[in-house]
Amino acid sequence: IIFFSFKLLSNSITLYLSIPKLLDIDSGSYTTLSPSLITNISIISSISEIEYSPDKSGTGSILDETRFMFRMNDGNIVYINLDKLDNMKYYFKIYASLNNKKGILHLDSGDYMEVK
Repeated sequence: IIFFSFKLLSNSITLYLSIPKLLDIDSGSYTTLSPSLITNISIISSISEIEYSPDKSGTGSILDETRFMFRMNDGNIVYINLDKLDNMKYYFKIYASLNNKKGILHLDSGDYMEVK
């Protein structure tokens, strides 16, 4: 997929990026993604899949209908909601502070890492 092209000196360069797959997203779900996430190339290219994943109670009622799950190319999973989507810009700093441990990063509530 060609995401964008630009000119550098006299040579034309085309940059190819992997764009995440969108899973379980339908017309009834909240699908507005922050422009800052979409335009942050280092973040968007490090996400392999974006899945709509509303937070549900034990009885099945929806607690957070704006939550998404990001499967990252490095093997981690990030849960985040639309209100906190801009916090993805800190992903690399958070991941580095955890000494490259793998797990589930909960940025939707509590901002904590569940190490696997």
